[in-house]
Amino acid sequence: LIVNPDVIVPEGTVRTIVDYMEAHKEVGLLVPKIIDEKGEMQYLCKRQPGILALFGRRFLPKKLADKLLKKSMDRYAMKDQDYNNIIEAEFLSGCFMVFRSDILTRLEGFDERFFLYFEDADITLRARNISKAIYFPSAHIIHAWRGGARISRKLNRIMIISAFKFFNKWGWKW
Repeated sequence: LIVNPDVIVPEGTVRTIVDYMEAHKEVGLLVPKIIDEKGEMQYLCKRQPGILALFGRRFLPKKLADKLLKKSMDRYAMKDQDYNNIIEAEFLSGCFMVFRSDILTRLEGFDERFFLYFEDADITLRARNISKAIYFPSAHIIHAWRGGARISRKLNRIMIISAFKFFNKWGWKW
């Protein structure tokens, strides 16, 4: 279990996940439904990121990004999928990841070239090469996400560096 310090885990969540993974041996990585402190859905299943979607999400005011890049950003956040169903996503949020220990061992953990950002995208893509990586809506966690890269220049710089490393490793997409 990889979990961020800003996550609240409701009672029974881990047991529900373990029971599911015990019954579905093909699943090597699972991320539950992620909601914020107000109970609103966080759309954290992603397709492999592209430059336009990331640029819009990070640097444009929300209203402008919605006007210019909404279709691209919605596709990136897999908003065309039903988040009430299991989703096999290309990229799952790293705020709460449950791995089978043998899968995490085969992956040799996280790629140390990534610090803070895109480590979850990278490990999800690698996990998908050897097992299923799924979003599981039957369990949920509460993520008190603060968006550090939006409010800190230092974290924004780290995010940009990680994005370049990610695109250099997995290919540049628009």
